[in-house]
Amino acid sequence: MADTTSKVSASARMVTLAASVGSFVEWYDFFVATTAAVIVWPLLFFPTKDPGIALLLSLTTILATKVSAPIGSAIFGHYGDRLGRKVGVTWTLLITGLASLGVALTPDYATVGILSAVMIFGLRIAAGIGYGGDYGPSITWVTEAAHGSKWRGFWGSWVGSAVQLGTIASSLSFSIASSALPSSAFLLWGWRVIFVIGSLAALVGIVIRLRMAESPLFLDLKEKGKLEKSPVVKVAKKEWRKILIIMVPFGALFGVGNLVGVVGGQAFMKALHVPLPLITLSVAAAATVALFTGMCLAALSDVFPRGRKWIVIAVMLLVAATSTVTFRLYELKSTWGVVLGMVSVFGLTSSTSQIFPAMLTDQFGTSTRSSGTGLVAELGSVVSGLYTSPLLPIIIALYGGSIVAASYGLTMFAIASMLVGVVFLLALKEKRPADLISETD
Repeated sequence: MADTTSKVSASARMVTLAASVGSFVEWYDFFVATTAAVIVWPLLFFPTKDPGIALLLSLTTILATKVSAPIGSAIFGHYGDRLGRKVGVTWTLLITGLASLGVALTPDYATVGILSAVMIFGLRIAAGIGYGGDYGPSITWVTEAAHGSKWRGFWGSWVGSAVQLGTIASSLSFSIASSALPSSAFLLWGWRVIFVIGSLAALVGIVIRLRMAESPLFLDLKEKGKLEKSPVVKVAKKEWRKILIIMVPFGALFGVGNLVGVVGGQAFMKALHVPLPLITLSVAAAATVALFTGMCLAALSDVFPRGRKWIVIAVMLLVAATSTVTFRLYELKSTWGVVLGMVSVFGLTSSTSQIFPAMLTDQFGTSTRSSGTGLVAELGSVVSGLYTSPLLPIIIALYGGSIVAASYGLTMFAIASMLVGVVFLLALKEKRPADLISETD
């Protein structure tokens, strides 16, 4: 028994490394683009006389990424269930890397006019397809490598931690570049270097993933001739209620993290003239807290039966409580106030990303696991994208176009979202198979 556990752990470590490195690149690209959409792109690609309109247009690039993500999920979730988990996640990383490089090379509005905005939209749609197609196969690959371990939540948390690591790396990249370079140089080429770094990291991730072994559960299913011909169609028809129940709280959590933290919070602080290095530092600090908190919560979810669902519910209730003071902390404009404000909502919502991998993969059978988990995550991602655009600009418009005045409306919406998410999760019948092999369709 000890030898078997050792082998499972060794296999899980190698696959976890490969999946996590690739997922880190995906999330690095997403958060770099999110920060650029708030700070840089309104000036370079959407210049208008009204800064609010420029920000609104720029934020739609985030929505484009989110909306295209389910397309990637359907495509690569299908291939993950038909051809193998490793095949799907290798192609997704290539797409994201090329899209990131394309963004770095896109000329600005002053050079090619409206074509620059069109190019940015096209590249962010491509990135969304890559990023959306990665999640389901990646978490499936890792948790199936650890299928016989009682610590599937812990192993899955490493892929989830790519969210925080990508956030930290992107925030520090912007903080260092904006501090080290004159503002003119940063706007001209400094931010582009950050995207080039992401494309090079994608190449490293592809090499690592290609060297890893395929999921043993997938290979066993393939050998028995039990692969589904249309796994996405089957899981959508058979499990649509489950997908809906989980995608709503999934989207609400990360939507609120954007609404009050990474997007809305940064825009709010920018309006208050908080220095850019401090703004990005607060995001990195919140992600660091989430990184360690999330891993502890994931491990804790392995200890208690039905623990995953109830831990997420507890976090959502805590976010509802802390969101009442988040913007007031930003208003202090002190280092501790800004950091604590970002931790109070974004740090908490982000920590749940490490519980979801095992929680989702527990819910689906081997022949549709890649497709099912991907659909939940990416449809939830669309929900979270709606918080950034159009909901954020709409709420700001209702308060006369001032994000400072709109902070009260944003807070109320965040609280309502968390309570709705809790109601949906209460309806979920949480599965906890002893071994993923036993979870058949």
